[in-house]
Amino acid sequence: MKAAKNSAENIKKDLIIFTHIPKTAGTSLRHILMQQYGKNAVFMFYDDPTVTTKNAEELLNELRSYFQYFPEVNDQNFNSLVKLRAISGHKPFGIHNLLPLNNFHYITLLREPIERVISFYYHVFGRTEHSLEYLISCKQSIEFDNLQVRMLSGVGWKVPYGHCSCNMLEQAKHNLLHYYTFGIQDRFPESLETFSRHLGWSQIQIVAENVGKNKPKSSDIGQQTLHLIAEQNLLDIELYQFAKQLFEEQQKTSST
Repeated sequence: MKAAKNSAENIKKDLIIFTHIPKTAGTSLRHILMQQYGKNAVFMFYDDPTVTTKNAEELLNELRSYFQYFPEVNDQNFNSLVKLRAISGHKPFGIHNLLPLNNFHYITLLREPIERVISFYYHVFGRTEHSLEYLISCKQSIEFDNLQVRMLSGVGWKVPYGHCSCNMLEQAKHNLLHYYTFGIQDRFPESLETFSRHLGWSQIQIVAENVGKNKPKSSDIGQQTLHLIAEQNLLDIELYQFAKQLFEEQQKTSST
């Protein structure tokens, strides 16, 4: 099992796997996937947040029911026998290990971690009486805990809250370098240019989807709460800085 060579011509033939990290403008990117490949060629897999070998058969069965002529598990002609072009879901890196794939390429969007946590809180918990600081302190959701490292390293929700490691961070960096075309949420137009250049996309129509309304920015949040978020997401902050620097370098290279 291997990732395809990172050239536009090769990637055009690959199955695109979108690692949709919640609250990173991923819903907008998901709609662009459907624009580029057609609704019937993009499989949405959003129900269970955990990807393990135990539910691989469940994933394959869902895919078979979605595509009338889906091949058997042991059929190696997966890409040629169905018109599937992309898979999208809140699934960590590793879906390619569950499917009979030879050619695949991952895409994702990353976001400044503190802003992502604030956005997630107001999207999911904004109407409760509990403050963001309280919910983080009582470890209410694992999505407050280095979610981007969890998703890109491949461990997802399997590692308990507070147990993310530097090894996971290094794995996430490795995967980002070797398997992904990626963008940055607050550089969305340039990110779409990157996807277009690498994946051969054209005539992109941007539709703002799932945008949080009346959500305060980090500058409106108390310093104690911001400090707590940062403390819980140190690995995500390092990953984001790594990704942002790499993104800037790629932008300079593409413009020369």
